Formats: sequence, structure tokens, C-alpha cells
Amino acid sequence: MQNIRSLLFAFILLYSFSGYADEGMWMPNQLKKKEVAMRSLGLQIPVEEIYSEENISLKDAIVQFGGGCSGEIISNAGLVLTNHHCGYSQVQSLSTMEHNYVKDGFWAMNKSQELPCPGLTVTFIISIQDVTEKVFSELKAEMTSDEKEHKLAEAIIAIEKQAAKEKWQQAKVKPFYYGNEYYLYITETFRDIRLVGIPPASLGRFGGDNENWVWPRHTADFSMFRIYADSINRPASYSDKNQPYKPKKSFTLCAKGIHEGDFAMVYGFPGRTAEYIPSFAVELIQNINDPSKVLIRDKRLSIWRERMNSNDTIQLEYSSKYGSLANYWKKWKGEMTGLRRGNVIEEKQQYEGKFTDWIGKDTNRRNEYSGVLHEMELFYSQIRPLSKLYDYYNEGILGIELITFINNNIRPLEGFAAVDSVPDDSLRSAASRLMKGIPGFFKNYDTKADEMILASMLRLYHDSIETKYHPGIYSLICGKYKGNYEKYARDVFRKSIFTDEQKQTLFLKTFSHGSLKKIRRDPAYMISRSFADMMKSMAADEMKRFNTRLASLQARYMKAQMEMNDPANMYPDANSTLRVAYGQVKGYHPMNAVYYDYFTSFSGIFEKYVPGDTDYDIPSKLIELYNSKNLGSYSSNGDVPFGFITSSHTTGGNSGSAVINAKGELIGTNFDRVWEGTMSDIKYNPEICRNISLDIRFTLFIIEKLGGAQNIIDELQISK
Repeated sequence: MQNIRSLLFAFILLYSFSGYADEGMWMPNQLKKKEVAMRSLGLQIPVEEIYSEENISLKDAIVQFGGGCSGEIISNAGLVLTNHHCGYSQVQSLSTMEHNYVKDGFWAMNKSQELPCPGLTVTFIISIQDVTEKVFSELKAEMTSDEKEHKLAEAIIAIEKQAAKEKWQQAKVKPFYYGNEYYLYITETFRDIRLVGIPPASLGRFGGDNENWVWPRHTADFSMFRIYADSINRPASYSDKNQPYKPKKSFTLCAKGIHEGDFAMVYGFPGRTAEYIPSFAVELIQNINDPSKVLIRDKRLSIWRERMNSNDTIQLEYSSKYGSLANYWKKWKGEMTGLRRGNVIEEKQQYEGKFTDWIGKDTNRRNEYSGVLHEMELFYSQIRPLSKLYDYYNEGILGIELITFINNNIRPLEGFAAVDSVPDDSLRSAASRLMKGIPGFFKNYDTKADEMILASMLRLYHDSIETKYHPGIYSLICGKYKGNYEKYARDVFRKSIFTDEQKQTLFLKTFSHGSLKKIRRDPAYMISRSFADMMKSMAADEMKRFNTRLASLQARYMKAQMEMNDPANMYPDANSTLRVAYGQVKGYHPMNAVYYDYFTSFSGIFEKYVPGDTDYDIPSKLIELYNSKNLGSYSSNGDVPFGFITSSHTTGGNSGSAVINAKGELIGTNFDRVWEGTMSDIKYNPEICRNISLDIRFTLFIIEKLGGAQNIIDELQISK
């Protein structure tokens, strides 16, 4: 089930203010109308060199990495640069205690040493086409909402099927401006991706969670992979016969340096924003959603941290999970602070007054749009308890790894087996498919940690959520176990077959209709079903009603916004599609009497260095390089530039994005935002919203001097 934040991002209206010069995540095919603004900040190349349908452009060197990050092509042999944290899970999967690439780093000294990464993909955008008229062509005013929805779905499927593309390419129609515009994307996805290089975690995660979302920063957050293709340069599954991909375009890396005020743009795939939501939606996020999720993740992280500190194996198993969970935990904390400090609710209320006045000045507008805001406000007031419920279910109950595993795997199997007409052979075949995922689940899983999470989350849910939303399982916990959650959790993990890899495998090998009773009596399964049944009976219909009506309201409201405001200032909210954000290299004042400069240097890492510390230790070789001033050609005034910030508008998904200068050269890799400006997903503030990037000069320094990978340096085009 989706949490309320996902629902907000999926359905909330686009609120169009006039916008700041640096604000916006622009579709690349919208850049022509932003060219004057970009040139005023220093852009030197034509926007056609950034994006073109007809000719090769920088677009052809930008990739979506693994479905959730961004990356850029930096050589004519398919070398991809992205973030350390984007490649981290792959490196963790490749690591063992004997070959711990997470701890020690990895550098392939030739292509034969590059490591295949099963399941990892890299996707290029081939073209973007406006198909709005085609999508809407069969709609008629007299149609009901259901009829219109059906016609829209039919039209989208037809457009995707009829799209002009090569047989190995994909076609997907995506909505923008909350269904007021539609665009067809032709993409190309490569499946043979191999690890080339990554610095040790002591550099790639330097500062740990303490410095996540923080500036000044000294984290070498990068990794490199290579795309492999078949003999004619097309996507193919892994094969030792595949060859390095020959890209249409690759970046020149600029080692000349940057200065405050320089133009900079970020090219990548931002995930989700809700920049223009109304005041009552912001109030829900600021006072209900974010505080709930922060509290829940606080407790989960503390348990994981306790277990990780107790055992090196658990530390390795949970390091990627921990980092992923902590990422948005800290972001939400910063978001709450930023929204309050910026008085965003009050600012949006003022805009709503202006919007209402605009409607009132025209009879046609009054007939079409009057009452939209009032009805939306009513919905948000009604949804508050349900919103909190979804946060506690998704973040808390589904934060129990065992319960999520059962929900995704065992419950569908149980439903399949409940059909009497299904033969046992089919059941065993389905169970056999499920068995393939069991080793992956247990590979990075600590039963004691999950047992502690189970006890903590069940107690927190009980104490925080209205009694009417307490599922039946609490009768057992509060009755037989007298509210002793720790004892109950111990019994669940001792008795359940799903907490033991061997027991579960043996059970599924002999699965039949007769196995249903054992599933339904399993104590872990009983928790899963109890919560799922409650959510279905108590929340699903109400949430569906909310979603359906809100979607209709926001389609109308968006239409009004597009009439009211200058289209040149109306960028669509991020939705994991290719975007360009631009601004300038620029420092900022995070608070009264405090100023942060726009760059950090290698020497600054030694101000934080703590020998032996988990987060602040660094490799001894790096210390030797600094003390001997063996800095290569990347030094500047006896130091090496490390990181920098710009005013470009970014969000999650922009991790690994190319940071590009006025000439179209790569100057860095985007990897974070400053904590004070994390509310930029909802309200961009040019004074404090900054994206954090790793300077390409420090990346090159680490590859050459720490990694000793001159072979990688030799295949790059570097402007010095």
C-alpha cells in the first residue's frame, strides 16, 4: 500500500508561483523558452547542444542508473560515473569477508577484471514526444469520469504499441502537470553492467550519517561502472563475448576549476517533488507525516545500529540498508525545520487568496473553478487520521523485514493455493519460483535485529494509532502475552517457519493444498494477515474514495493554474523523468551570522579525521599522499578541490547527476543537498537551497593516486 506522501506526490496539484531564476527541474525539450534566463546566468552553448531530437547532444551522455539514480558517460568505451551510494548495494552484493570491496574499495586495472553486476541496468532516453492531443482525441464532454479514464488508458496503450522504435527499445507514455499533458518516451536499457572502480567506504561514505545532508562536506561519493553491449552495440544480457558500449556522446571532464558565480546545471532524473501544493497539504506533511516517519525510523535505526556495532558481519550485511533508511529520516527532519522557518504554510495561504481573487474576476472562471480549493481543504482535514495510519503501517509494520517478505511472497502463494481447482503440481511450481528468492532474503538478514524491530514497531503502533485501527492480533498480544511485546516477538521468531531458511525451503519443496493450514497457523503469517485485513476493511475504500475525488479536483485546478500563470515559469513536478536544473556556484547563509563558502578542499578532511573512528577514519595511503604533497596535476594552491555547492534545484533521483559548466563540460557529480534546504521538494528558497557535488578534480585524484588506475585516466578526455 502507498503511504500518504506517495499519494500526495502522485495527485497533488501544481501550484505555479512566478519562480526564481534558479528554480525548476525543466524537461529538456522545454529549455528553448529558458535560454534567455540560462544565458543571463552564464550559459555559453546553445540549448540544442544540451538537448536535441535530431542531433547528438549532451542528452545522449546522461543515463538513469539502476532505476533510482542518475549517471553520465565519461568515455568512448561506455564508462559511467555515478555516486558511491548509488553503486553501494551492487558492491555490497559482490563483497565477501575475504574480498570486502565495500571496506577496501575496488579498481579494475583492465577490462578483464571488471565485475558483472547481475540485475543492474542503465537506461538512455532516445526521444521525448508530446502526445497530449493523441491521448485526448477520443474524449467527449458528455462522458462520465469512468468512461474518460477508460478512453485515456486505451489511447495510451495504443500510442505505446504504435510508437516508432527499434525492437530492442521501449515506449512509455507518462503524464505531466497532473494529467493535463502527456509525453511519449522512447528508451534503451542495457543489462550487462560491470563494476570498474569505487573508493573504500571510509572515503565514499566519509562522515557517515552525521554528515548526510550536511555542508561543508568531504565525502568522495563516486563509483564507476561500464556498459557492455553485443557485437553490434545493442543491449544484451551478460556474456563474456559482449564488448564495451560505444556511446553517441561522452563528457569532457573539466579540470580547470570553478569560481563563485559560475553557471552550473544538473542533468539527471529527479524522483519526486510537490513544489506547488496548497497550504493544507503542507500542514499535513509538516505536522503529521514527517514527524511520524522520523519517529518510526529513529527507533528502527537505533536497533539496527545496536546490532551492527555488535558484529562485523552484521555491520557488512546492514550497512547498505542502514544508509538507505537513514537517508530520508534525516531529510524529513530538515524538511520540517525548513518549512517552519520559511513560513511556507502562511506564504501559500497568501497565494490561495490571490488565486481566489483571480477566479472571482471572471464569470467563466467562477463557473469552472469555484469551490475547488475549499473541497480540497475539506478532503485534507478528513484524511488526517488515515494519513497517520498509513505512515505507521508502511514505515513501522512494513519496516519489519519478515512481514514485508511474507506480504510479497507467502500471502500471494496462499491465495493461489486457496483455489481448490489449482492442481498440486502448479502449486509446487509456484513454490519453486518463490524458493529462488529465499537465499537473497537471508543473505543480508539478522533475525535478532528483526525480532527487536517487531517488538518495537508493534508497541509503537499500538500506542500511537486510534484503537479502531488496531487489528485482531492485538487481542492475542494484550491478552495471552499481557502486552509483553518482547516475549511475543521471541515466540514468533522461535515458532515461525519463515524465520529459518532451511525450514522454509523444506516446507516449500513439498507445498500442496494441505500446506494451507500450516501457513495460516504460522505466527508471523498471522501478523501479516491481521494487519492486511484491517487495512483492507478499514482504510482501503476510504483512501480510494479520497484518491479518486482528489485526482479529479486537481486536474481542474491544474488547468486553472495553466490559464493563470506564465507557461515559461511552469515546470512540471519531478516524476523520475529526464530534467535539467540550472543555477550558479554559490555559497549561502544557513543562519544568522553564519556563512558557508562554495567549496571544500582536501585539507579539510584532516580537520574531521579521527583515527579508528567508523565514520571519520581515512586510508593511510591518502594521508601519505597529502603529507608528501603527491597531488598530481589536480592541485590548486597546494591543495586539491574536494566539493562545491550550486543553487541548482535538485531532489532524490538526482544522485549521480552530471554537474555541467557553461561550456557543457563535466565539473562534478551531484550527490546531496544541504540540510537547511531539504524543504525544496515542496518550496524552493534561493537563499538556502543548495545541491552538493563532488569536484571532478578530486574524483580524478582518487582514481589516479589512491586507486593507481592509470588505465582509467587514460581513457578519459580531460580539459586541463
